[in-house]
Amino acid sequence: MDKVIGKVTVKQEAILEGGHHIVSALRLAEGLENLSAGMILYRAADGWRPLPANYTAEKPAAVLLEEVKGPASGAVASAALHGAVRNSKAVFANGAPATMNAADDLRSAGIYLLGDPIPSALAPLIVADLANKSVTVGDALTLSFLAAAQDEGIITRQWYSNSSASAAGGAAIEGATGENYAVNTAAAGTKYFYCVATNRLNNTEAAVTSAACTVVIAAA
Repeated sequence: MDKVIGKVTVKQEAILEGGHHIVSALRLAEGLENLSAGMILYRAADGWRPLPANYTAEKPAAVLLEEVKGPASGAVASAALHGAVRNSKAVFANGAPATMNAADDLRSAGIYLLGDPIPSALAPLIVADLANKSVTVGDALTLSFLAAAQDEGIITRQWYSNSSASAAGGAAIEGATGENYAVNTAAAGTKYFYCVATNRLNNTEAAVTSAACTVVIAAA
């Protein structure tokens, strides 16, 4: 177990809150550089590394309490392994601030974020889903998948074709990124489609997938 080190400095107190912290000297992984105080770390096989936004609770977490200029190979840095941290100072590897989802996961690892975390993206609400269609060769057919944001995020879409009536495992259709998709009905046959709407907010994202849609194109 890492040894608990020294008195918390004024600089560290800008990040920490309260007096119930475990502050330790942690060995950083090779190849890191220019790490900022407040960066959230996780314990990797080769040392502690900046935590990505897709944090999972099984990874031990810590909060870097000092700036580390690079390269930091073999460096030992002061970090909080347990205690309350100011949310405004906590950041992930991609520079994103801590979100509500991150705050919940970090709490399970003993890091408590104080202050209101920024909201994570909510999955879009399906307004009108896809349904199966039957047409004749040459008929015009436009599929529509309507999804609305439940927050202030921005929704993007991607349509997929598939080899079966499944809303997973399909191939992305190049350029098909709108609410509507015009199906090519030039030849008879059966085609399968679905659409994924992704909401992005504060460097987080959440998606919703449409129902699988079967399109039967009959000969004229």
